[in-house]
Amino acid sequence: MESGKSLNFRLRLFWLAVAALLLGARGDAAALPISHTFDSDAQGWTAIGATLSHVGSGGNPGGYLKFSDTQSGYMYAALSVSDLSSFIGGSLAFDARLVQNNAGAGLPLFGEVTIDAGATGSATLDLAPQFLTTNWTTYSALLDAASWGLSDGQFQNVLANATQIRIKVDGRNGIGDVTGFDNFSISGGQVQGETGPAVPEPTSLALFALGCAVVALRPRRRSL
Repeated sequence: MESGKSLNFRLRLFWLAVAALLLGARGDAAALPISHTFDSDAQGWTAIGATLSHVGSGGNPGGYLKFSDTQSGYMYAALSVSDLSSFIGGSLAFDARLVQNNAGAGLPLFGEVTIDAGATGSATLDLAPQFLTTNWTTYSALLDAASWGLSDGQFQNVLANATQIRIKVDGRNGIGDVTGFDNFSISGGQVQGETGPAVPEPTSLALFALGCAVVALRPRRRSL
């Protein structure tokens, strides 16, 4: 007959396996990418200094957002966000094109992205070194401190306390230009435990847990 000590050990192994299965199924939700394709609506984006409308076709591909310059000063695409620190080491990207030109000169600061963290500060980077053209173009940048001109600690604090992302979508001087905006994304970044021992992938963890459960529940052979 199996001893109480051995039975307790096998029960503990079984519950450990159950916990590991749940952990493997959960994965790392904090690192899920942000992806806005605007196929059906504005997905939380607003306009500053412009009129915003959603267009159901003509994007890159599918729907897109149209920002119309109706005021003096710059126009921005804006999105409310929260803690983005899990994306450090990943990338930020968007597509844009000039839909309508009021014949003004090109603005060199089109594509300037600001991650605002309120009293903590902000991080700003111009993703578009060239003028906005009439063709859909993808602009992207790494989410690392060096690219944004900050120290590691400053960049970590800004992303951890982020409240808003603003993108300067004003492509021409003056009033009357219209900019198309599509396929905004933030992806990649840190994996929990990245700076310490490697953390098993969810699938590997689940397989290990399943093996533990089988061992824990398999009847032990009685010795003769």
